[in-house]
Amino acid sequence: MATSGPGGRIDIGSVVSRGFEAIGHNFPAFLGLSILLGGLPAFAFSYLSGPNLDGQNALGFGGGGMTIAAWLVQIVATSFLQAVIVRSSILTLSGRDGDIGGSIVAAFGLILPLIGLSILSGLVITIGLVLLIVPGIIAYVALSVAVPAMVEEGRGITDCMERSAELTKGSRWQIFLLLLILVVAYFVLAAGLGAASIVSEEAGILQFVAEAVVGTANALFMSTMTAALYVELRTVKEGATTEGLAAIFE
Repeated sequence: MATSGPGGRIDIGSVVSRGFEAIGHNFPAFLGLSILLGGLPAFAFSYLSGPNLDGQNALGFGGGGMTIAAWLVQIVATSFLQAVIVRSSILTLSGRDGDIGGSIVAAFGLILPLIGLSILSGLVITIGLVLLIVPGIIAYVALSVAVPAMVEEGRGITDCMERSAELTKGSRWQIFLLLLILVVAYFVLAAGLGAASIVSEEAGILQFVAEAVVGTANALFMSTMTAALYVELRTVKEGATTEGLAAIFE
């Protein structure tokens, strides 16, 4: 892996390589969890909150907006999935078994602070986006490894946010480019599947299936690349080894 030593800047290629390494070693488990906690919720949210021909959704509410309950379920599912994949990815990148079962147990113990972190981070990013967009993008980049900081280092919510800002400092343009690549890939996949579903005779159901596929892919790659980014940042900026990072889980 190409790194530049403590205090240096990250290599995007190294991050992507780490991410695919973690996926490759845990693909069946990561894919299954991403379908369960990413794809199925996306399918359900699209179906339940999307409008039908009468302008009502499947729950009987007018309009096509997602309900508050669905939004909360999504936060819980995403937070849980990120915790599992982050822990297992760090173990895998240290040359150990991903310990999916242990990661699931650990994720249950972190679920409440992870939800709090997700809500607070989302609020900060949203406020930033309202303030002429750029501050929101900066906040998103700065907080990109807050979840791994909580999973790996056991910090509190605000400490994780500060830790993420500290780790990303000096590498934020590279992180922005990495996240931009992932976002563009997401929209290309979504647009492609969306177009395919529109021209099909079963456009309605295929649209929901497309939502599930996109949700699965997004959950899998964003969670894994976030873990890989955290490992890369710790390695490059602090000289940490993957063996040392995984030692906390013993």
